[in-house]
Amino acid sequence: MRTPVLMPVYSLLFLVLFFSFFSSISFALDAANSDSLERSFHLIEEALGTTPAEAQQAHGPPIDTNVTTLEIEDFAAPVTRTELIYSDGALVYDRVGDEEVLFSADFRGDNKHIGEITLGQNADDIERALGPPHAVRNWVWTYHDGMRRIHIGFDIEGRANRLTYERDWF
Repeated sequence: MRTPVLMPVYSLLFLVLFFSFFSSISFALDAANSDSLERSFHLIEEALGTTPAEAQQAHGPPIDTNVTTLEIEDFAAPVTRTELIYSDGALVYDRVGDEEVLFSADFRGDNKHIGEITLGQNADDIERALGPPHAVRNWVWTYHDGMRRIHIGFDIEGRANRLTYERDWF
Protein backbone atom coordinates (compact mmCIF):
# COMPACT_ATOMS: atom_id res chain seq x y z
CA MET A 1 0.00 0.00 0.00
CA ARG A 2 1.31 3.43 -0.98
CA THR A 3 1.67 6.09 1.57
CA PRO A 4 -0.38 9.26 1.05
CA VAL A 5 2.82 11.34 1.01
CA LEU A 6 4.05 9.69 -2.22
CA MET A 7 0.80 10.21 -4.14
CA PRO A 8 1.49 13.91 -4.91
CA VAL A 9 5.04 12.97 -6.01
CA TYR A 10 3.70 10.35 -8.42
CA SER A 11 1.09 12.78 -9.71
CA LEU A 12 3.70 15.46 -10.26
CA LEU A 13 6.01 13.01 -12.04
CA PHE A 14 3.14 11.91 -14.27
CA LEU A 15 2.29 15.53 -15.17
CA VAL A 16 5.93 16.35 -15.98
CA LEU A 17 6.27 13.30 -18.24
CA PHE A 18 2.88 13.94 -19.85
CA PHE A 19 3.64 17.57 -20.74
CA SER A 20 7.20 16.76 -21.82
CA PHE A 21 5.88 14.16 -24.25
CA PHE A 22 3.28 16.45 -25.81
CA SER A 23 5.59 19.46 -25.98
CA SER A 24 8.14 17.33 -27.87
CA ILE A 25 5.40 16.37 -30.35
CA SER A 26 4.48 20.04 -30.74
CA PHE A 27 8.15 20.93 -31.29
CA ALA A 28 8.46 18.20 -33.94
CA LEU A 29 5.34 19.50 -35.71
CA ASP A 30 6.68 23.07 -35.62
CA ALA A 31 9.99 21.85 -37.07
CA ALA A 32 8.16 19.97 -39.84
CA ASN A 33 6.08 23.07 -40.68
CA SER A 34 9.25 25.17 -40.63
CA ASP A 35 10.99 22.79 -43.05
CA SER A 36 7.94 22.80 -45.32
CA LEU A 37 7.81 26.60 -45.26
CA GLU A 38 11.56 26.88 -45.94
CA ARG A 39 11.10 24.56 -48.94
CA SER A 40 8.16 26.69 -50.12
CA PHE A 41 10.18 29.92 -49.87
CA HIS A 42 12.98 28.28 -51.84
CA LEU A 43 10.59 27.04 -54.56
CA ILE A 44 8.95 30.47 -54.86
CA GLU A 45 12.33 32.22 -55.13
CA GLU A 46 13.45 29.65 -57.71
CA ALA A 47 10.23 30.03 -59.74
CA LEU A 48 10.42 33.83 -59.74
CA GLY A 49 14.17 33.95 -60.38
CA THR A 50 16.86 35.08 -57.97
CA THR A 51 18.22 37.66 -60.43
CA PRO A 52 16.59 39.82 -63.13
CA ALA A 53 18.28 37.68 -65.81
CA GLU A 54 16.78 34.48 -64.34
CA ALA A 55 13.38 36.17 -64.10
CA GLN A 56 13.48 37.14 -67.76
CA GLN A 57 14.45 33.58 -68.73
CA ALA A 58 11.53 32.21 -66.71
CA HIS A 59 8.85 34.84 -67.49
CA GLY A 60 9.99 36.43 -70.72
CA PRO A 61 10.79 40.08 -71.29
CA PRO A 62 9.03 42.53 -68.98
CA ILE A 63 6.66 45.23 -70.23
CA ASP A 64 8.79 47.81 -68.45
CA THR A 65 11.94 47.97 -66.34
CA ASN A 66 12.77 50.60 -63.73
CA VAL A 67 16.27 50.88 -62.26
CA THR A 68 16.95 53.21 -59.33
CA THR A 69 19.87 53.72 -56.98
CA LEU A 70 19.18 54.04 -53.27
CA GLU A 71 21.47 55.32 -50.54
CA ILE A 72 20.59 53.29 -47.46
CA GLU A 73 22.23 54.38 -44.23
CA ASP A 74 22.97 50.83 -43.04
CA PHE A 75 24.84 49.85 -46.22
CA ALA A 76 28.37 50.90 -47.09
CA ALA A 77 27.56 50.77 -50.82
CA PRO A 78 24.57 52.09 -52.76
CA VAL A 79 21.67 49.71 -53.47
CA THR A 80 20.65 49.27 -57.09
CA ARG A 81 16.97 48.37 -57.28
CA THR A 82 15.64 46.79 -60.47
CA GLU A 83 11.88 46.48 -60.95
CA LEU A 84 10.58 44.23 -63.71
CA ILE A 85 6.94 44.95 -64.57
CA TYR A 86 4.82 42.24 -66.21
CA SER A 87 1.15 42.29 -67.22
CA ASP A 88 0.20 40.19 -64.18
CA GLY A 89 2.68 41.49 -61.62
CA ALA A 90 6.08 42.87 -60.74
CA LEU A 91 9.43 41.64 -59.43
CA VAL A 92 11.90 43.79 -57.50
CA TYR A 93 15.58 42.89 -57.13
CA ASP A 94 18.17 44.65 -54.99
CA ARG A 95 21.90 44.59 -55.62
CA VAL A 96 24.53 45.64 -53.11
CA GLY A 97 28.04 45.10 -54.41
CA ASP A 98 28.14 41.57 -55.80
CA GLU A 99 25.08 40.34 -53.90
CA GLU A 100 21.73 40.40 -55.68
CA VAL A 101 18.48 39.20 -54.12
CA LEU A 102 14.81 38.96 -54.97
CA PHE A 103 13.46 41.69 -52.69
CA SER A 104 9.74 41.52 -53.47
CA ALA A 105 7.19 40.17 -55.91
CA ASP A 106 3.51 40.82 -56.43
CA PHE A 107 1.35 38.80 -58.84
CA ARG A 108 -2.41 38.69 -59.44
CA GLY A 109 -4.67 36.61 -61.62
CA ASP A 110 -5.35 32.95 -62.37
CA ASN A 111 -3.25 29.98 -63.41
CA LYS A 112 0.09 31.59 -62.54
CA HIS A 113 2.33 28.86 -61.07
CA ILE A 114 4.71 30.17 -58.42
CA GLY A 115 6.51 27.37 -56.62
CA GLU A 116 3.89 25.13 -55.01
CA ILE A 117 1.20 27.78 -55.36
CA THR A 118 -1.05 28.33 -58.34
CA LEU A 119 -3.16 31.46 -58.40
CA GLY A 120 -6.72 30.20 -58.67
CA GLN A 121 -6.04 27.35 -56.23
CA ASN A 122 -8.42 26.88 -53.31
CA ALA A 123 -7.45 27.54 -49.70
CA ASP A 124 -7.38 23.84 -48.74
CA ASP A 125 -4.78 23.07 -51.43
CA ILE A 126 -2.63 25.98 -50.32
CA GLU A 127 -2.85 24.90 -46.69
CA ARG A 128 -1.79 21.37 -47.68
CA ALA A 129 1.24 22.81 -49.49
CA LEU A 130 2.32 25.45 -46.96
CA GLY A 131 0.69 24.40 -43.70
CA PRO A 132 -1.62 26.58 -41.64
CA PRO A 133 -1.09 30.32 -42.09
CA HIS A 134 0.70 32.28 -39.38
CA ALA A 135 -1.81 35.13 -39.63
CA VAL A 136 -5.15 35.70 -41.35
CA ARG A 137 -6.67 39.12 -41.95
CA ASN A 138 -9.19 40.40 -44.50
CA TRP A 139 -8.99 37.43 -46.89
CA VAL A 140 -5.17 37.42 -46.75
CA TRP A 141 -3.07 34.58 -45.35
CA THR A 142 0.45 35.40 -44.21
CA TYR A 143 3.38 33.03 -43.82
CA HIS A 144 6.76 34.20 -42.52
CA ASP A 145 10.12 32.91 -41.37
CA GLY A 146 11.50 36.04 -39.74
CA MET A 147 13.10 37.60 -42.84
CA ARG A 148 10.70 36.60 -45.60
CA ARG A 149 6.93 36.80 -45.92
CA ILE A 150 4.36 35.37 -48.30
CA HIS A 151 0.92 37.00 -48.40
CA ILE A 152 -1.77 35.11 -50.29
CA GLY A 153 -4.99 36.96 -51.06
CA PHE A 154 -8.25 35.13 -51.70
CA ASP A 155 -11.37 36.08 -53.62
CA ILE A 156 -14.92 35.69 -52.30
CA GLU A 157 -15.00 32.05 -53.49
CA GLY A 158 -11.90 31.13 -51.49
CA ARG A 159 -9.50 30.93 -54.43
CA ALA A 160 -6.04 32.49 -54.36
CA ASN A 161 -5.95 35.57 -56.58
CA ARG A 162 -2.81 37.36 -55.37
CA LEU A 163 0.63 36.36 -54.14
CA THR A 164 3.01 38.85 -52.57
CA TYR A 165 6.55 37.93 -51.55
CA GLU A 166 8.68 40.22 -49.38
CA ARG A 167 12.21 39.91 -48.05
CA ASP A 168 14.06 41.92 -45.42
CA TRP A 169 17.75 42.65 -45.76
CA PHE A 170 18.19 42.06 -42.03
